[in-house]
Amino acid sequence: MTVGDFLMCIDSEERKRTGYDLPEAGLLWTKGEDFGDHEDILLRKNCARILHRYMQKVMGKRDLTEGLTTREQVRDLYDCRICAVHISQILANGIMNTHDINGLKLFEGNLEVHKEEAMIYISRMFE
Repeated sequence: MTVGDFLMCIDSEERKRTGYDLPEAGLLWTKGEDFGDHEDILLRKNCARILHRYMQKVMGKRDLTEGLTTREQVRDLYDCRICAVHISQILANGIMNTHDINGLKLFEGNLEVHKEEAMIYISRMFE
């Protein structure tokens, strides 16, 4: 799945849930964000960033201050310092999960997100 496809899936799901059909306004919330090129492959770390920014900017959801993930819990949390806050919020909100690899919990931010799992994350975000 590409970044552009993911953004369109979020937009489509929002339209279904709200009943609003304002195509010209659909992705205005992405203005000023650097989510990468629309043809870039969607990685887990970028998926978390996009979901978190959507929750902040469109849904008006405040960040959690308790129950946030630490490096002791998820060993690769700070592999991407820019994404760490987004990943921590998305994990704390139960939208995405970690992977258990040889007894270590890892986020695995550089793995590709496929459409099926992307749709699960979008659904969880709207719940």
